[in-house]
Amino acid sequence: MNGIETIHLLWNLLAIWLPGAAVGAMIVCTVLLIRRDRYCRKLALAESPEAAEIRALAASGAVTPEEAGKLLAGCNALPAVRETSPLPDLPLKLVSAFGRIYSTMKIVMLAGVFAAFRAVHLAASAPGFRGEYEYRAENLPLLLGVSGAVLILAVLEFIASVRLLHGSFAARNYLIFNWILNFLLIRCALAAFGSPLYFVPAVGAGAYALYVLAFRRGAVRKITAERPEPGRGGRLLTGVAAAAALAAGLCFGSAQYEKLNEFFIVQTNFSSSTGGPAHLEYEKILLIAGTPDPETAKLCELLAAALRAESGTVCEVRGFSSPVPVDDLLRVLPVLVSRREFVPPEPPLPGAAGKLLRLSLRELNPQAAEWNDGLVAFAGRMKDPLCFRLETLTGSHSASFRHKGILIPEGGLSFKGTFLAGSSLGGRRRPLDRLAVQMVRSLRPLRQKRSEEPGIRLPELPLPEVFPVEADFSEFPGLVRLFTGHSLQYGVLAVYRFDLPDAGNFDRLAASLEAQGFERRNDSFADGRIRFEKGDELRIDLYGENRSHFGEIGSRSPFGMLICCADLWRRKAEGADMEFLRRFAGSDPRSFAMAGGIRNLPDAEIPAAFDRLAASGKLTRRQKLHLLRNLSGEKCRRALGERYAVFYRQLEDEILDDFADPGYMGAVGDLLSCTREDPARHEALLARLAPIRATLKLPETPNENGEYVLKARLRRMPFVPSRLLLDLETPGRPPLRLSAALSELPDGTLRVDAMNSSRQGIRPEELGGYHFDAGYGVRRDGGNWEENGWSSSASFLPPGGQILPGRPRPGQLNIRLRFEPGAGEYLIGVIYAP
Repeated sequence: MNGIETIHLLWNLLAIWLPGAAVGAMIVCTVLLIRRDRYCRKLALAESPEAAEIRALAASGAVTPEEAGKLLAGCNALPAVRETSPLPDLPLKLVSAFGRIYSTMKIVMLAGVFAAFRAVHLAASAPGFRGEYEYRAENLPLLLGVSGAVLILAVLEFIASVRLLHGSFAARNYLIFNWILNFLLIRCALAAFGSPLYFVPAVGAGAYALYVLAFRRGAVRKITAERPEPGRGGRLLTGVAAAAALAAGLCFGSAQYEKLNEFFIVQTNFSSSTGGPAHLEYEKILLIAGTPDPETAKLCELLAAALRAESGTVCEVRGFSSPVPVDDLLRVLPVLVSRREFVPPEPPLPGAAGKLLRLSLRELNPQAAEWNDGLVAFAGRMKDPLCFRLETLTGSHSASFRHKGILIPEGGLSFKGTFLAGSSLGGRRRPLDRLAVQMVRSLRPLRQKRSEEPGIRLPELPLPEVFPVEADFSEFPGLVRLFTGHSLQYGVLAVYRFDLPDAGNFDRLAASLEAQGFERRNDSFADGRIRFEKGDELRIDLYGENRSHFGEIGSRSPFGMLICCADLWRRKAEGADMEFLRRFAGSDPRSFAMAGGIRNLPDAEIPAAFDRLAASGKLTRRQKLHLLRNLSGEKCRRALGERYAVFYRQLEDEILDDFADPGYMGAVGDLLSCTREDPARHEALLARLAPIRATLKLPETPNENGEYVLKARLRRMPFVPSRLLLDLETPGRPPLRLSAALSELPDGTLRVDAMNSSRQGIRPEELGGYHFDAGYGVRRDGGNWEENGWSSSASFLPPGGQILPGRPRPGQLNIRLRFEPGAGEYLIGVIYAP
């Protein structure tokens, strides 16, 4: 049974089948009790009157104790028989049965709720889980306390229901109290996921029990003969308390119990990428409402407020129908927030009976990626689930270009995510709050990463005129312009949305663009867009239904999109403008250096620019590495002389001395790259790296398939953290240098960087199941190896899988890295096909 089936089964069991089974059991018990009486009269044996009289004589002194003993021994009178409690009638038997059934239902319900959320937690912790998950109750300790108290009271209710038929007056009083309490908590701890089906047994059985135990004629006498009947005042007080508790539970309990009983499910699929290594520091984030509903507008406001409160980010919210000015893409990051239609995953087995037959505790152990869909199904069963998409509009339109002697990395930030939230009590305001919090949380690592990387603040630059989009979009229904921007890179970036027509009409929309001279590209994009180009500059991306991709939360967009982009990068690049460079270097030495401006200055001016940068404040390690890449050319090394030597030596020491840094191998790779044209420093660096270096050599002769195959084990001590710089020698080819690193994160999980891939958040017990693959091919010029595009990957499989990677195509080399934590070894498999 996969995650979808289990979550559907648990939900239906708790919200539908359990209260239905309780009602059914009450009906069955009623029928059986009417047809068959299984109870006997409750009798007790008492001393005979003759024996009692003899003992009274002895007590008064009329006879001696010895005489009394002889009289008792000779007395053969039978003991007296009295009735301790009357024979339980049918209503009392029904009350007892209902109490046991209802208390059992509550015990199963609470246990089922805890089991369901335990299963969800295990699913979110499984290695195959994709995305992020959050469960939150407003006051979880109080909720657990109340649930525990209800569980204890339910056990006592079961015991009291049994003792009621044995004439227990205390059991009668407790059951009255407990049913009044059930009325009061009917919309809180007694209704799993707010299911109204729980109201039926609670109200029906409770009202009947209170009538039998407190209000019918001779209610106490039918239980025990040793207690008096309650007076009219006592009955009136009981009735008022029961009515008030039921009214409060049904009518007024929701608002009072909201903070106690409400819980949220928030599921996230979020991905991001950054151009680099330097990036533009945007002055403002523009949040654009891409759908006209009030929830989208409210979410934009909540998200903007949350971003301002956490990091002081300047945020502007633009409504769906607000005027659309022309924005500067060098200073504004446009982010689209749009409502989506949630598409819940369906269980593969039809019918509840089939799923019930397959339920087992063994199958509740989540080890497959389908559990991710199960969590989505769980969140989708919340009341009024909300689904939104958050994405940058410049995501697929970014590049770096040179302008007057500096490098401008425009549009290097891209992120997209689908967010799903649901609440147990319904309503949309509070799930919207949760969504805003989760969006900020998803953006937090990205903002943290960019704060450590080199940032560039551009001076005021004159932008070109907005490129006119000469296209007729009249065929597109409900067309609305959401954004227009331009920059040095783009003459225009215009974004439109339109109402989706049916499939046939959508083809007609594409044909209308072709009729206007736009050439349809044959490229296939993962996000389903169709690209049209006209001339050398204007291109249009047409997005259709834009369903979610594999691994994302199931959703679809209610509208299509048009993104029109006019590239100016094909224009001839301008040469260095010394006046501009000197002005920029004087106004912002740090941004100037991060934009690579120092190396374009005359040799005599480079030392002064470097000194101004050193005086501007402390640089982060990533900023220093980026500066080293800009200054490692022969021109800058010669112009800076001893300044460069001191700077490089200090940076090398800072990096190599911080062995535990998770970014250690990446920084080492940058050092090796920057010293490639400086042989003396390069060899000295390799000598310092000798403790982490290793060399493997492929066999001299191929196997029967003409392939060179290698299996190797490399022991790394310590195993965590461990670093590996591997030189792989191949027949007739230059060595292939690879790196790997295994680091411990502050939360106790592991991070692995290997084969140009990275994976973090790995629990130590899962490490043996991960493998990292990469593929390399021979460059066209016959030189060094180059990576085969998107071939690097990191996957989880059960421990003990294959060490060797898949077979390569001719001219390629495939390599796989696995781990054997118990032995502290890296397992490496290589296959090379010449």
